[in-house]
Amino acid sequence: MLVMNSGTSPPAGETLMEVQQRLLKEREMKIRLALEKLRRKRKLLRSQRKHKEFPVVSVLGYTNCGKTTLIKALTGDGGMQPRDQLFATLDVTVHGGLLPCRMPVLYVDTIGFLSQLPHLLIDSFSATLDDIKHS
Repeated sequence: MLVMNSGTSPPAGETLMEVQQRLLKEREMKIRLALEKLRRKRKLLRSQRKHKEFPVVSVLGYTNCGKTTLIKALTGDGGMQPRDQLFATLDVTVHGGLLPCRMPVLYVDTIGFLSQLPHLLIDSFSATLDDIKHS
């Protein structure tokens, strides 16, 4: 019995394994396109930040070491809610603030470092490396 989740019927002669492989490839392609769209958006945002010439300070460290808590304290942003859990931050975020000398800066909250990074987080972690490189 062939069960399809997508609501489409398989082409004549397509086996269950071929259907599953085709659906997985389609899903992989959608995910890859979404990642590429995200990379382009991040690049555009970095370019806009650079154009405005705000200094950028990337806060980095091991996962669950208090990066978000530090940025919350530096910016006074009450909307930031640090959580005591691994991978609470899965995407790089940027927050405006001031240095002690009153100079405006952008603080980048990065994904934490860890040993033996799960494969599912490699793309998220590469976003951290890109932002660190540009700060």
